[in-house]
Amino acid sequence: MTATKLALITGANKGIGFEAARQLAQRGFCVLIGARQALAGQDAAKKLTTEGGEAEFVLLDVTSDNSVEEAARAVGEKHGRLDVLVNNAGIQDDAVRPSQLSIAALQKTLATNLEGPIRVSKAFLPLLGKSSDARIINVSSTWGSIAALSKMKAQVPGYHISKAALNMWTVMLAQDLRRDRIKVNSICPGWVKTDMGGASAPRTVAQGAAIITKLATQEDSPTGGLFDDAGSIAW
Repeated sequence: MTATKLALITGANKGIGFEAARQLAQRGFCVLIGARQALAGQDAAKKLTTEGGEAEFVLLDVTSDNSVEEAARAVGEKHGRLDVLVNNAGIQDDAVRPSQLSIAALQKTLATNLEGPIRVSKAFLPLLGKSSDARIINVSSTWGSIAALSKMKAQVPGYHISKAALNMWTVMLAQDLRRDRIKVNSICPGWVKTDMGGASAPRTVAQGAAIITKLATQEDSPTGGLFDDAGSIAW
């Protein structure tokens, strides 16, 4: 069992997930790079180690029960616990009018953006329970805030729905795990220059990942909230 704080980030081979891994590695964490593509995950872990960080690749497809269960088993056997879980893996590919959203497209989005975090959180709860300061951070979005969406036009309805549902899961899980002293929060990284956000996004991956790093490392973490750089966001 390692004495170094251990963080697992899903979808961490690129974008916000990789940058969050880099920032946590720079702060002394051993970072587990969760990725469904082995070569991409291995390359990401190698890049962080060459920068002086401690990183390992973990094969993990958030849509697969077998993959997630095997990842949890492997992490448990090697490390014995988990301190921070960042549910970062997500998709956004349903830019249609809400009335034209297909069930197939919605199911595909929910499988990754909602079912994935639930599946991974449940599988790793036994290891999080062995940490003295465990945290689950769900990468959500202001686009999953009903209060915010009521003032804007829906652009990717399946994505909006999935993130709103993820926020509800965050609230319920935070209440459930309060007695176990496991903190659970959602975060919004903002509109970030990634494959998903596009080149015209105003924020860098470093800026987007900063709120993840803050909630993973601050001494007295809140629980049951949705946060961005400016603070708390209305549900």
